[in-house]
Amino acid sequence: MQNHESILRKRLNGERLTLEDGVRLYSCDLLALGQAAQKLTKRLLKHQYLQKEEVEKVKERKVKRELIQK
Repeated sequence: MQNHESILRKRLNGERLTLEDGVRLYSCDLLALGQAAQKLTKRLLKHQYLQKEEVEKVKERKVKRELIQK
């Protein structure tokens, strides 16, 4: 397994990177590291978007309940 793959897998599992992980990143192929970072960013942003969408749904349900109660 390449250096960046194990580090990416670690981050995707929600683990924090260590100092040693950071040092290993310096020896990675820059293109491969960029691609790995892009995968991680897309996943994190998708997760944040889904959370925001859920919050909006909860707010809508709350407003509907309040209107029904009136």
